[in-house]
Amino acid sequence: MKKIFWLLAGLAAGLAAGCSDDANEGGGTDGPAPIPEPEPLSQLTADVSFTPQSAKLVREAAFDKEGGEGYLLTLTDAEGAEIRVALRADEGASPFGRYDFSRANDCVPGSNDGSDAATGSWYYASQKAVAPIVGGVLDLSRVPGNKPSDTSYRVQVAFEDDHSPAFGITAVYSGAMTLEGVDATPDATTATTRGASTSTTPISRTC
Repeated sequence: MKKIFWLLAGLAAGLAAGCSDDANEGGGTDGPAPIPEPEPLSQLTADVSFTPQSAKLVREAAFDKEGGEGYLLTLTDAEGAEIRVALRADEGASPFGRYDFSRANDCVPGSNDGSDAATGSWYYASQKAVAPIVGGVLDLSRVPGNKPSDTSYRVQVAFEDDHSPAFGITAVYSGAMTLEGVDATPDATTATTRGASTSTTPISRTC
């Protein structure tokens, strides 16, 4: 009788072990699988020193947020590569000044992915070298001349992509600027630090 009991006990233990192996097939462990770290969207492999040849500032109502007005700044180099930056100034205020891309939170690689990505802040060199701008500072200033037609503009940027550690994108531009929907009357450039946004979502990440 004891032999039959131990035989049945051994058989039950074997079946239980088999079920456990089936549940963890592939060497897994109990519980949900860990969520993989998102990959950076940036395709940069080194820092970029960008040399703009032209600049355009366009009023973009699609980028508006409550209490703020949206703009799209585009810098283009001789080969057609671009830096496109979605900006937001206070309602009724001049769009010229300093824009600080907040560095309050940790960078989340790939977090610019989604429906807003195409209208956000990006560096476009080609389909093989694009990068979301997730941090940095932009200075946009207007330099009045002796008469309105002599007005020139200056843009200086120091951006970061979503790698960790981040690759940098720097550029300085001085010269004429195409304005669309922007007051062209020269005035004193403010030194106000403004919010910066990708489409309608403020950038609040760092790498």
